[in-house]
Amino acid sequence: MKYVKSLKAVTRADKDLCGQRAVDLAALQEHDYAVPLTFVVTNEAFEAFVSHNRLQQRIGEALAGYADKTLSYQLVRELLLNGKFPKEMVAELVESYESLSVDPDAPVDSLIEAGNAPFVTVILSTNHAIPEESTEGVVLNVHGLEELLLAVKECWACLFTPAMLRFRKEAGIGEKNLNAGVLVQHMVRSETTGEAWSANGSNMEELVAKAYYGALDVGHDIAKDEWRLTREYLRPVYQRVAVQTEMLTRDDEDRLGKQPIGKRGEEQKLTDREMIELGRLAKKASIALDCQVKLFLDIHKELFRLLLCDRLLLTKGSVKLQGYRAEERIEEEEPEPMPEETEEATAAVPAEEEVTAETVKEAFSAEELAAKSVVEEEGFIVAVDEETGKEEVQDHEVTEQEAAEEETTKEGVPASGGEEKTDDEETAEPETGRVTEEEPVEEEEPATEPEPAGEEDGEDETEEEGERAEATVIDEEDSIFAGVIDEENDEGQKAEESEEQGTGEEEESGKEEETDEEREENEEERERDEGEARIEKRRTERTLDEAFDEVAAALTGAYERRFRHAPPASVKDLFFELSEEVVIPHEELIGTLIMIHEEDREHGQEEEKRVLDAIDEFLERLE
Repeated sequence: MKYVKSLKAVTRADKDLCGQRAVDLAALQEHDYAVPLTFVVTNEAFEAFVSHNRLQQRIGEALAGYADKTLSYQLVRELLLNGKFPKEMVAELVESYESLSVDPDAPVDSLIEAGNAPFVTVILSTNHAIPEESTEGVVLNVHGLEELLLAVKECWACLFTPAMLRFRKEAGIGEKNLNAGVLVQHMVRSETTGEAWSANGSNMEELVAKAYYGALDVGHDIAKDEWRLTREYLRPVYQRVAVQTEMLTRDDEDRLGKQPIGKRGEEQKLTDREMIELGRLAKKASIALDCQVKLFLDIHKELFRLLLCDRLLLTKGSVKLQGYRAEERIEEEEPEPMPEETEEATAAVPAEEEVTAETVKEAFSAEELAAKSVVEEEGFIVAVDEETGKEEVQDHEVTEQEAAEEETTKEGVPASGGEEKTDDEETAEPETGRVTEEEPVEEEEPATEPEPAGEEDGEDETEEEGERAEATVIDEEDSIFAGVIDEENDEGQKAEESEEQGTGEEEESGKEEETDEEREENEEERERDEGEARIEKRRTERTLDEAFDEVAAALTGAYERRFRHAPPASVKDLFFELSEEVVIPHEELIGTLIMIHEEDREHGQEEEKRVLDAIDEFLERLE
């Protein structure tokens, strides 16, 4: 066919012919995503329609002649809706539309309706990615050939809405480079719809999954359950069950509209396992397409059917994502430079000055200094606050005279120019923190009052003589005992010295034993360090080809342990099939390595380093 192409026949080279949405949907279908029956009305059909009705010049005049782009859109839409399809194109559309009557994946009881005109969803597919929140160009519940032809025209008209014109202008996409296809997809009667993001805004480490009852929410006005999951292990970090009051569904006359739900809308729309599966499918799609994505899926009895895939685009305030050419990105505004006043203010901050006695004195007021008693001590000033009793240590520079006095005090000679001080004067000086040798001073006995002389004088003299005699005997005994004690002390000292000598020998022998133990520990530590060095050397010297071979062998081993049949020949197919059953460590980086090796994808040095750094942990943790 010239104007229509089956989705299964779409390849990545058909981006300008069929559009980005069609290419991504076909690519995910190759990765075992279930997609309803779909065909694509190509860009050649759009160009043939415009040429057949001679609309090119008139569309250009409508876009350029009005400042109000809403008015321009209305004029262009009217031109397209009034246009006629070429007969050859209509024949191809009729044949393709009838092929959607029977869905091979549908249950048997639905075959009774075979031959009836199917309900379809018609979706615009431009050759550039569009904002994922945009639902312009999505027409639901199209039934019959006449409605199909009208829906295709409506999608073409959506190329010229004010929002689309503004987006292409900001993205730098010229009208001459604009191509578009139209997806025509068999519309399933949706029980529950799920939406899944491979990134949570600028947070690349989180996935988002939402669910609600009914058909695709093109109006963004239906309450949805929301989960957020970690990208690495799909662990929920946030859960919210919304109260849904109405759902979008077909009534008895097959008209699509909102209907009340009742208490059912207060329940969780999907099971925990199904919400996690939404996140896993978004993660898998982002790896397969090498970009961040948003998926729209129909869920019916644990069967997930992919309806639509949009690429997440860069918007102001978010991060720049990979997978887009420069002309497809909205550049972020450059951050405003720091004002010069800030730099001057920073330069004006004085350097921290050295704290000295002078600066301390300047810092305190005269009243505060009066309240402090200062004592000089070893080059510092210890300031004692008389009110609080707290001490503050301050720097104090020692003068030459003080240094000289200190030296002479140590040598026992008075300082030059000074007079020799008596013992009484030295004792009267305040302590300066220096240790000096002084003769021990015997304590004077307290003076007793003189008693009057009388008859007892003789007796007192006799008693004094007796006391002196006793003291002499005690002194002799003390000297004898002192000699004995000295001898005992000498013997004890010798015994202690011998014990210490024996202990020293034991310690030396113990040290020799410890040395042997330490030697063994050192050898084990050295062997361990050498092993780590070999691992580090292997990691740093590993090439991408070697890493790919190791990953392929590890994936094959894990596949054979889990499944009984032979693994796929392609490592990419092996990776995606295994990722559905087990958690693959560093799944995104391993997927990047496989894409680089098998599809020769371009990559930078930083990306290569991150991939190689993850290999060892992947090999160690792979189940």
